[in-house]
Amino acid sequence: MVDVERVGRLGRVRTGGRAGRKAQRSSENQVPVVQAGMTGGAYKPLQDTDLEKIHQAALEILATIGIAEATPEVIRTGDRMRMQSQ
Repeated sequence: MVDVERVGRLGRVRTGGRAGRKAQRSSENQVPVVQAGMTGGAYKPLQDTDLEKIHQAALEILATIGIAEATPEVIRTGDRMRMQSQ
C-alpha cells in the first residue's frame, strides 16, 4: 500500500529495487508457477514432423562428415543403432 501522507511530504515514493525484489521472494504468500497436479510440457515450438526433419538431417550430417574424435560412448551408441537398423 502507498503511504499517502509520505507521498505528500516526499513527492514520489520509490518501491522496489533490489530490496523490494528480495522482500517479494521471501514472502510467504507466493503462488508457485507450476502447482502440484498440473500438466506440463504443453509448449511445443516445433511440430513432430519438424523435429523428425531435424533429426534426419543430423543423422545425414553424421553419416557424411562423421565425428573426428568420437568418444567410446558415441561409438557404442552408433554400433547399437546400426545393429538395430539391420
